[in-house]
Amino acid sequence: MDSVGVVILTKNNFKVFKKCLDSFIEKNTYENIKFYIGDTGSNIKDINRIKKYLKKFPYPIELIKFNYYNFAKNHNWIINNRLKEEFVLFCNDDIELINDALSIMHKNWEDNLCTVGCKLLYPNNTIQHGGHKHVINKEYNTYYATHKYLNDKNTKLSNEYNVGNTFAFCLVKRDTYLELDGLNEDYKKCFEDVDFCIKGTNNNYKHKFIGSAECYHYESMSRKKSTSLFVRSDVERIKNELKNLYKDY
Repeated sequence: MDSVGVVILTKNNFKVFKKCLDSFIEKNTYENIKFYIGDTGSNIKDINRIKKYLKKFPYPIELIKFNYYNFAKNHNWIINNRLKEEFVLFCNDDIELINDALSIMHKNWEDNLCTVGCKLLYPNNTIQHGGHKHVINKEYNTYYATHKYLNDKNTKLSNEYNVGNTFAFCLVKRDTYLELDGLNEDYKKCFEDVDFCIKGTNNNYKHKFIGSAECYHYESMSRKKSTSLFVRSDVERIKNELKNLYKDY
């Protein structure tokens, strides 16, 4: 059985974080896994609660403390310096497994894949994510990425190849991640995963979405937003990447 390193970033979010890990205890059957928890600045109270909880956690686990939050930089550091498993499972701390999602995703892995993703649901059981979708209109200079099936009523989704998957819950081979130089640390808030998936496509890898693997995603609980979700530099950067991707179409 391939080894999988699960990477979860968290900060002052213990109740939600605990719900995430509890769901692995309850739903996951994949055995050869280790968890890497990147705490990006929790207060002492939350750190102590995390440490107490982790003492009883049934899987191997490592707590890594950072004094900053940068989604790309935190993950790159963990994967380059700590994680040695064959696969990386990116997992937000506000994810809750509905079924044995990791096992289902891994069973569907095949050669020449860059990412494997799953269906993410809002708590009201509408779809939050069914993989990435690129929206391109060259006439109006429109280039952006969004979620497939966003806000649709929950329904059975098939497996399909797509243009990418969200790193809120995504499986990637570690060697491929390193080959593609990991996540771009220039992004401030969003689109690091879209950028990585584009790099995979440019290097002749495919992306696969597994509709039968399901999780809840309590989006926005994993980061408290005091400003807009997007920043202009991120939007312009991903727009240019999409322009380059579709320049010959």
